[in-house]
Formats: sequence, C-alpha cells, structure tokens
Amino acid sequence: MNPAASSADAPPRRTFADFPLYAPGPKYWGPTRGVQRDPIGYHLKAVSLHGPVYRTTYHGRESLCIGGLEANDFVWRNSALWDYSVTRASFQQEFGSDYLTGLNGERHKDKRRRLNPAFRPEFLFASAPRMCATARSELAAAKGPVELRQLCHRLLLNMTAHALLGLDVPLPMQRAIIRVERDLLLGGGRGPGREAWFRRPVYTRAKAKVVDYLGQLARTWAADPASAPEMFRAVLREGAEGEPALSEKELLGDIYLLLTGGLNSTANLVLWTLMYVYHRPDWLAQLRAEVEAVPPERFTSMKEWPKIKATVLEIERLRPPTPINTLVAASDCEYKGIEIPKGSALTHFLSLTHFLPEIYAEPHEFRPERFLGDAAYPPKAHAAFGGGAHMCIGMPLARLEVPLILATLLPRYDVEFRIRPSFAARHGAALTPRERGLWATLKERS
Repeated sequence: MNPAASSADAPPRRTFADFPLYAPGPKYWGPTRGVQRDPIGYHLKAVSLHGPVYRTTYHGRESLCIGGLEANDFVWRNSALWDYSVTRASFQQEFGSDYLTGLNGERHKDKRRRLNPAFRPEFLFASAPRMCATARSELAAAKGPVELRQLCHRLLLNMTAHALLGLDVPLPMQRAIIRVERDLLLGGGRGPGREAWFRRPVYTRAKAKVVDYLGQLARTWAADPASAPEMFRAVLREGAEGEPALSEKELLGDIYLLLTGGLNSTANLVLWTLMYVYHRPDWLAQLRAEVEAVPPERFTSMKEWPKIKATVLEIERLRPPTPINTLVAASDCEYKGIEIPKGSALTHFLSLTHFLPEIYAEPHEFRPERFLGDAAYPPKAHAAFGGGAHMCIGMPLARLEVPLILATLLPRYDVEFRIRPSFAARHGAALTPRERGLWATLKERS
C-alpha cells in the first residue's frame, strides 16, 4: 500500500463502497450523457450534495471522484501511481507505443526530455512575429460569415505549421488533421466503443491522408536534418551519443504532436475568449488600448500585456479545456485513508478549485480583473493544463498563441455574432460551447 497520502493522523481506511453514488436526475439523461452535456455542472452538483469525494459511473464503469486542492496535490505529486497507457490508449493505438501522452515512468521522462526543447519559451517568443503574420493572413481571408470554432482551429494549426514548422498545409489536409485530432480525443473517452469509433470510414480516410503526409515529412527531415525546421531539429537528436536511432513511426508521431499538441484545447480557449470579450465592451476597450500601446510587432514579454494575460488566465479558469481527468491506478494506493486498488478508475475533478468561492470570489462570473495587481491564489488552484510530471507539454505554446491571436484580432476587427451565445458548455474534444455552430462576421474597423 503506497503511503503517499497517509500520515500518523490519517482517518480509518475506507473503500469506494463507503462513499455515496451520485445518481443525477432526468435533467442529465443518465451519468454518461450528463457528463457530456455539462461536465462542470454535473460534478459541481455532486460536490454540493456529497462533498469532494463521491462515486459515479461513466460508460458503465464505476469511478471514485475526488477534487479540491488536496486532490490536485495528491494526483500531481504522485504521477507514478497512474497508468497513462490505459487512459491515453487511443493515441498509442493510432500513433504508436512511443507517443508521449501514453507513456509512464522513465519512458515518459526520457521522451518528454527530448521534446521539451521544442516548447522552450525563448524559441517560441522568437517566432511570435511569424505567428502574428500568419494570424493576420488567416483573419484577412475570413470573408463573410464564418463559423468561429472552425476559424479558431485553422488559425492555430496554421500558426504552428507556418511559423514553427515551415509548412504550408493545403486546406484539405488541414481539415483532415483537425478531424483526426478531434476524433482521437473523442474516441479516447468512449470506453468499450473505442474500436468501432476508430473504424468509421470518415476517420480512417482522414487518418490515412495525415499519416501519408506526415510520413513523407519524417522521411525527408530524417534523411537531411539540415532541411528540417528548428522546432523539429530540437527534438531529433538522432545519432547523438547514447541515443538510439528513432524509427520513422516515432518521428511521425513526434511531428504529429508538434503540429497538433493542444490544438483542440487551445482552439476552444480562443473561442471562449472571443465570446466573453466581445460581449463585455468595457473590457474590450481596455484590451484594445493595451495592444495599441504595445502592438505585436514590439511585443517581447507578457508583462507588457497584463490585461491580456489576465483575460487568458480567467478563460482558463472559467472554461478549462479539460475540467475532469480520468485515471487508472497502476498499483494499490490510498488517498486520505481511502483504499484505491490497482486497476480501479479514479475521476480527478481537477478544476473544482476554479469554482470554489473561498478561492475565487464570484467564481462563475467572467472577471479577468481578479488576476491583475497583487492578487495571489494557491499554486495548485489553477488547473487548466494539469500538473506534475504529466502537465501539458504544449502549455508555453498555448499561452503565447492565444494572446497573439487576441492582439492581432482585437484592434482590427469587430466580431458580430449572428446570435448571442448561451455561454453554456458541453464536453467535446475539449470543453466547448453548447452551440453546434457559432457564426459571426469579422467586420474590419476603420
């Protein structure tokens, strides 16, 4: 029994059966549908009824749910307790056993150490002017009404492709990449239905196109590393002392991760930001003034855009891309005296802290001002990108791309929504607006 969360004063040991089963009413159409329809609301209701430890079922499997500061600390501090090859199996199934997100232990450490240089802040900030140029080009091409979710995906994919990997991805390939990434994330949470999900012709056709495209890049760049972009050379290290040669399949998976890592999550962060900012004119005016004082061309540090930074942090808090995380115990362990047997499922409500009024006043309100000045919050209260050894590797990129898109778009365009959004959320490939289509017109400002 792992003693990581126990102490001499620990309460008597308990099992999953000692905790209440959250059984939602007809509003949620059963546990699985309830989580998909309103993941944050579903679990906040459970916490209000039963406290931060309770049981629920998802895709027919019972799970113990935990949340709060202590839960975040326990999960992130003890990353060796969780088997990510089970909960991230879809990525390994589709892109090889060496794909980062499904690795455990030393294999995960070694892989992450090799990929980290591609996401170092100094490299990303040096690419900021190229990212802005790509964003300007994409926005200028958005004539007439546009579906904002699709626009945000294209913006981010092309910013990474053009500015960091030197790629001009054809539009049909952009659509295929976005489809594959979305379906990978959706398939990962389907439990027993995953195999059928990945056999759908619409997915297999898109994946075949993506694999062929990225495979050609992998072969070209591996054969002539000097021709590869700096972002890829930083992680290649083939032939380095003590490093085995990388297979073409592993290189293909690396390129896929560099190109799409966090694509859906970040696209939805941009989407939520546009919705909230353009429906609060007073804050929009302040952001525009901040960007006019320090335009993207002169931008060198987020310290120069404190209000944009506060906006991004508030959207991450209010609409975190992954509010709930599923874990599987790699060994017997315990949390606060609760026995967690090997192989059992644990649901980590990591974003519970985002909605606790004792941490964030008026937690359901969009108040970016809360992150200005000397405001200080517990270090494990902000959980948008996870934590510990498995924290999202693309966080530095996401926290640069979202501000750059805002700084490029806000001064130049008014976003006129066809209908006012509901601001309600559902579970998709990431936490996304309830509306299936969010149409708007980007009207150039004089």
